[in-house]
Amino acid sequence: MVSAISLLIFLLGLIIGSFLNVAIYRYRTGYTALGRSQCLACGRLLSWYELIPLASFIIQGGKCHTCGARISWQYPLVELATALAFWGVYRSSLLTQIGPWLIVLDFGIWSFLIAITTYDLRHKIIPDEWVYLFSGLAFVRLFASGVDWQWNLVAGVALLAFFGGLWFVSRGKWMGFGDAKLALGIGFFLGLEPSLSAMMLAFWTGAALGLFLIAIEHFRLPSRQRRQNSLGDGGAKPSTFGREIPFAPFLTLGTALVYFANLHVITLFIS
Repeated sequence: MVSAISLLIFLLGLIIGSFLNVAIYRYRTGYTALGRSQCLACGRLLSWYELIPLASFIIQGGKCHTCGARISWQYPLVELATALAFWGVYRSSLLTQIGPWLIVLDFGIWSFLIAITTYDLRHKIIPDEWVYLFSGLAFVRLFASGVDWQWNLVAGVALLAFFGGLWFVSRGKWMGFGDAKLALGIGFFLGLEPSLSAMMLAFWTGAALGLFLIAIEHFRLPSRQRRQNSLGDGGAKPSTFGREIPFAPFLTLGTALVYFANLHVITLFIS
Protein backbone atom coordinates (compact mmCIF):
# COMPACT_ATOMS: atom_id res chain seq x y z
CA MET A 1 0.00 0.00 0.00
CA VAL A 2 1.35 3.43 -0.98
CA SER A 3 1.77 5.71 2.03
CA ALA A 4 0.69 9.34 2.06
CA ILE A 5 4.31 10.45 2.35
CA SER A 6 5.33 8.37 -0.68
CA LEU A 7 2.51 9.94 -2.70
CA LEU A 8 3.48 13.46 -1.64
CA ILE A 9 7.12 12.78 -2.52
CA PHE A 10 6.05 11.49 -5.94
CA LEU A 11 3.90 14.58 -6.55
CA LEU A 12 6.78 16.82 -5.48
CA GLY A 13 8.97 15.06 -8.01
CA LEU A 14 6.40 15.72 -10.75
CA ILE A 15 6.37 19.42 -9.91
CA ILE A 16 10.18 19.67 -9.82
CA GLY A 17 10.34 17.71 -13.09
CA SER A 18 8.00 20.25 -14.69
CA PHE A 19 10.33 23.05 -13.60
CA LEU A 20 13.32 21.12 -14.95
CA ASN A 21 11.65 20.97 -18.36
CA VAL A 22 11.32 24.75 -18.35
CA ALA A 23 14.97 25.17 -17.36
CA ILE A 24 16.13 22.70 -20.03
CA TYR A 25 14.20 24.40 -22.83
CA ARG A 26 15.02 27.98 -21.82
CA TYR A 27 18.66 27.60 -20.83
CA ARG A 28 20.75 30.09 -22.81
CA THR A 29 17.80 31.13 -24.97
CA GLY A 30 17.31 34.57 -23.45
CA TYR A 31 14.14 33.50 -21.63
CA THR A 32 14.01 33.25 -17.86
CA ALA A 33 12.79 30.13 -16.09
CA LEU A 34 10.11 32.19 -14.31
CA GLY A 35 8.29 33.52 -17.38
CA ARG A 36 4.86 32.32 -18.53
CA SER A 37 4.88 29.05 -20.47
CA GLN A 38 3.67 29.04 -24.06
CA CYS A 39 3.21 26.66 -26.96
CA LEU A 40 6.49 26.38 -28.84
CA ALA A 41 4.60 26.11 -32.15
CA CYS A 42 1.90 28.81 -32.06
CA GLY A 43 3.19 30.93 -29.18
CA ARG A 44 -0.08 30.94 -27.20
CA LEU A 45 0.32 31.41 -23.46
CA LEU A 46 -0.74 28.26 -21.65
CA SER A 47 -3.42 28.14 -18.99
CA TRP A 48 -2.84 26.61 -15.58
CA TYR A 49 -4.82 23.47 -16.44
CA GLU A 50 -2.48 22.85 -19.38
CA LEU A 51 0.53 22.85 -17.07
CA ILE A 52 -0.43 20.10 -14.64
CA PRO A 53 2.60 17.78 -14.61
CA LEU A 54 2.06 14.53 -16.51
CA ALA A 55 -1.76 14.80 -16.33
CA SER A 56 -2.08 17.64 -18.88
CA PHE A 57 -0.02 15.74 -21.45
CA ILE A 58 -2.25 12.68 -21.08
CA ILE A 59 -5.53 14.63 -21.11
CA GLN A 60 -4.54 16.67 -24.17
CA GLY A 61 -3.34 13.61 -26.03
CA GLY A 62 0.14 15.06 -26.34
CA LYS A 63 -1.07 17.97 -28.52
CA CYS A 64 -1.62 21.71 -28.21
CA HIS A 65 -5.32 22.59 -27.90
CA THR A 66 -4.97 25.57 -30.23
CA CYS A 67 -2.74 24.52 -33.14
CA GLY A 68 -2.66 20.74 -32.68
CA ALA A 69 1.14 20.66 -32.65
CA ARG A 70 2.72 17.67 -31.00
CA ILE A 71 4.07 18.23 -27.49
CA SER A 72 7.52 16.74 -26.98
CA TRP A 73 7.67 13.48 -25.06
CA GLN A 74 10.46 15.11 -23.09
CA TYR A 75 7.87 16.80 -20.87
CA PRO A 76 6.17 13.73 -19.40
CA LEU A 77 9.34 11.63 -19.39
CA VAL A 78 11.37 14.17 -17.40
CA GLU A 79 8.48 14.70 -15.00
CA LEU A 80 8.02 10.97 -14.50
CA ALA A 81 11.76 10.32 -14.17
CA THR A 82 12.08 13.03 -11.51
CA ALA A 83 9.05 11.72 -9.60
CA LEU A 84 10.42 8.18 -9.65
CA ALA A 85 13.87 9.40 -8.58
CA PHE A 86 12.39 11.33 -5.63
CA TRP A 87 10.29 8.33 -4.65
CA GLY A 88 13.34 6.09 -4.95
CA VAL A 89 15.39 8.40 -2.75
CA TYR A 90 12.67 8.33 -0.11
CA ARG A 91 12.35 4.55 -0.26
CA SER A 92 16.12 4.15 -0.03
CA SER A 93 16.19 6.44 3.00
CA LEU A 94 13.90 4.04 4.85
CA LEU A 95 16.54 1.32 4.46
CA THR A 96 19.66 3.38 5.02
CA GLN A 97 18.19 5.60 7.75
CA ILE A 98 19.72 8.77 6.30
CA GLY A 99 18.56 12.05 7.78
CA PRO A 100 16.18 14.58 6.21
CA TRP A 101 18.98 16.90 5.09
CA LEU A 102 20.64 14.12 3.13
CA ILE A 103 17.29 13.31 1.52
CA VAL A 104 16.94 16.94 0.41
CA LEU A 105 20.50 16.92 -0.95
CA ASP A 106 19.76 13.71 -2.85
CA PHE A 107 16.64 15.30 -4.33
CA GLY A 108 18.80 18.15 -5.60
CA ILE A 109 21.50 15.82 -6.91
CA TRP A 110 19.05 13.71 -8.89
CA SER A 111 17.32 16.82 -10.23
CA PHE A 112 20.61 18.04 -11.67
CA LEU A 113 21.48 14.59 -13.02
CA ILE A 114 18.14 14.41 -14.87
CA ALA A 115 18.47 17.96 -16.21
CA ILE A 116 22.08 17.39 -17.34
CA THR A 117 21.18 14.08 -18.99
CA THR A 118 18.24 15.57 -20.89
CA TYR A 119 20.20 18.62 -22.02
CA ASP A 120 23.10 16.44 -23.16
CA LEU A 121 20.68 14.28 -25.16
CA ARG A 122 19.20 17.37 -26.84
CA HIS A 123 22.34 19.41 -27.46
CA LYS A 124 25.28 17.02 -26.88
CA ILE A 125 26.82 19.35 -24.33
CA ILE A 126 26.79 19.54 -20.53
CA PRO A 127 26.13 23.05 -19.14
CA ASP A 128 29.02 24.14 -16.93
CA GLU A 129 26.78 25.88 -14.40
CA TRP A 130 24.68 22.77 -13.87
CA VAL A 131 27.56 20.33 -13.54
CA TYR A 132 29.33 22.67 -11.10
CA LEU A 133 26.19 22.92 -8.97
CA PHE A 134 25.77 19.14 -9.14
CA SER A 135 29.36 18.55 -8.05
CA GLY A 136 28.96 21.20 -5.34
CA LEU A 137 25.90 19.47 -3.90
CA ALA A 138 27.68 16.12 -4.05
CA PHE A 139 30.68 17.68 -2.27
CA VAL A 140 28.44 19.04 0.50
CA ARG A 141 26.78 15.64 0.82
CA LEU A 142 30.20 14.03 1.06
CA PHE A 143 30.83 15.79 4.38
CA ALA A 144 27.20 15.82 5.54
CA SER A 145 27.03 12.02 5.39
CA GLY A 146 29.99 11.72 7.78
CA VAL A 147 30.79 8.18 6.62
CA ASP A 148 34.13 7.43 4.90
CA TRP A 149 34.10 10.85 3.24
CA GLN A 150 37.81 10.48 2.43
CA TRP A 151 37.06 7.67 -0.03
CA ASN A 152 34.35 9.74 -1.69
CA LEU A 153 36.89 12.51 -2.15
CA VAL A 154 39.42 10.09 -3.60
CA ALA A 155 36.75 8.64 -5.91
CA GLY A 156 35.82 12.05 -7.30
CA VAL A 157 39.40 13.10 -7.97
CA ALA A 158 40.29 9.70 -9.48
CA LEU A 159 37.33 9.75 -11.87
CA LEU A 160 38.08 13.34 -12.87
CA ALA A 161 41.68 12.32 -13.63
CA PHE A 162 40.59 9.24 -15.60
CA PHE A 163 37.97 10.92 -17.75
CA GLY A 164 40.10 14.04 -18.07
CA GLY A 165 42.92 11.82 -19.32
CA LEU A 166 40.64 10.27 -21.95
CA TRP A 167 39.58 13.74 -23.04
CA PHE A 168 43.18 15.00 -23.23
CA VAL A 169 44.64 11.99 -25.06
CA SER A 170 41.82 11.88 -27.61
CA ARG A 171 41.60 15.68 -27.91
CA GLY A 172 37.92 15.47 -27.11
CA LYS A 173 37.07 12.72 -29.61
CA TRP A 174 36.45 9.95 -27.09
CA MET A 175 35.06 11.98 -24.24
CA GLY A 176 34.02 15.56 -23.54
CA PHE A 177 35.52 17.37 -20.57
CA GLY A 178 31.98 17.91 -19.31
CA ASP A 179 31.80 14.15 -18.73
CA ALA A 180 34.95 14.38 -16.60
CA LYS A 181 33.38 17.11 -14.46
CA LEU A 182 30.21 15.05 -14.15
CA ALA A 183 32.23 12.00 -13.09
CA LEU A 184 33.87 14.13 -10.38
CA GLY A 185 30.47 14.76 -8.78
CA ILE A 186 29.42 11.13 -9.16
CA GLY A 187 32.54 10.05 -7.30
CA PHE A 188 31.78 12.50 -4.49
CA PHE A 189 28.19 11.27 -4.42
CA LEU A 190 28.65 7.49 -4.48
CA GLY A 191 32.10 6.80 -3.06
CA LEU A 192 34.95 4.73 -4.44
CA GLU A 193 33.59 1.21 -4.99
CA PRO A 194 30.03 2.23 -5.96
CA SER A 195 31.28 4.86 -8.40
CA LEU A 196 33.58 2.33 -10.08
CA SER A 197 30.55 0.06 -10.50
CA ALA A 198 28.61 2.98 -11.97
CA MET A 199 31.41 3.70 -14.44
CA MET A 200 31.58 0.08 -15.55
CA LEU A 201 27.82 -0.02 -16.08
CA ALA A 202 28.03 3.25 -18.00
CA PHE A 203 30.70 1.91 -20.36
CA TRP A 204 28.91 -1.42 -20.81
CA THR A 205 25.55 0.16 -21.65
CA GLY A 206 27.20 2.76 -23.86
CA ALA A 207 29.12 0.11 -25.76
CA ALA A 208 25.99 -2.03 -26.13
CA LEU A 209 24.04 0.88 -27.62
CA GLY A 210 26.91 1.78 -29.92
CA LEU A 211 27.15 -1.78 -31.26
CA PHE A 212 23.37 -1.88 -31.67
CA LEU A 213 23.37 1.36 -33.69
CA ILE A 214 26.23 0.11 -35.85
CA ALA A 215 24.38 -3.15 -36.54
CA ILE A 216 21.14 -1.33 -37.39
CA GLU A 217 22.91 1.06 -39.73
CA HIS A 218 24.85 -1.77 -41.34
CA PHE A 219 21.73 -3.74 -42.21
CA ARG A 220 19.98 -0.63 -43.51
CA LEU A 221 22.66 -0.18 -46.17
CA PRO A 222 22.01 -1.79 -49.56
CA SER A 223 23.99 -5.01 -50.01
CA ARG A 224 25.94 -3.56 -52.95
CA GLN A 225 27.00 -0.57 -50.88
CA ARG A 226 28.09 -2.87 -48.04
CA ARG A 227 30.29 -4.79 -50.50
CA GLN A 228 31.82 -1.55 -51.74
CA ASN A 229 32.59 -0.45 -48.21
CA SER A 230 34.19 -3.79 -47.33
CA LEU A 231 36.33 -3.73 -50.50
CA GLY A 232 37.36 -0.13 -50.07
CA ASP A 233 35.68 0.98 -53.27
CA GLY A 234 34.38 4.20 -51.80
CA GLY A 235 30.81 5.04 -51.17
CA ALA A 236 29.23 6.08 -47.93
CA LYS A 237 30.30 4.29 -44.78
CA PRO A 238 27.97 3.75 -41.84
CA SER A 239 27.75 7.10 -40.16
CA THR A 240 27.53 5.62 -36.69
CA PHE A 241 31.34 5.56 -36.47
CA GLY A 242 31.38 9.34 -36.73
CA ARG A 243 28.22 9.94 -34.74
CA GLU A 244 28.60 11.70 -31.44
CA ILE A 245 26.79 9.78 -28.73
CA PRO A 246 26.35 11.77 -25.51
CA PHE A 247 27.80 9.92 -22.52
CA ALA A 248 26.08 11.74 -19.66
CA PRO A 249 22.93 9.56 -20.01
CA PHE A 250 25.04 6.43 -19.49
CA LEU A 251 26.82 7.94 -16.48
CA THR A 252 23.44 8.79 -14.98
CA LEU A 253 22.08 5.33 -15.79
CA GLY A 254 25.07 3.66 -14.13
CA THR A 255 24.65 5.90 -11.09
CA ALA A 256 20.94 5.06 -10.89
CA LEU A 257 21.57 1.31 -11.11
CA VAL A 258 24.04 1.52 -8.23
CA TYR A 259 22.06 3.95 -6.06
CA PHE A 260 18.56 2.54 -6.52
CA ALA A 261 19.19 -1.12 -7.46
CA ASN A 262 22.36 -1.60 -5.40
CA LEU A 263 24.03 -3.14 -8.45
CA HIS A 264 27.68 -3.24 -7.38
CA VAL A 265 29.22 -5.08 -10.32
CA ILE A 266 32.79 -4.23 -9.32
CA THR A 267 32.52 -6.86 -6.58
CA LEU A 268 32.41 -9.52 -9.31
CA PHE A 269 36.06 -8.70 -10.09
CA ILE A 270 37.50 -8.03 -6.66
CA SER A 271 35.73 -10.68 -4.55
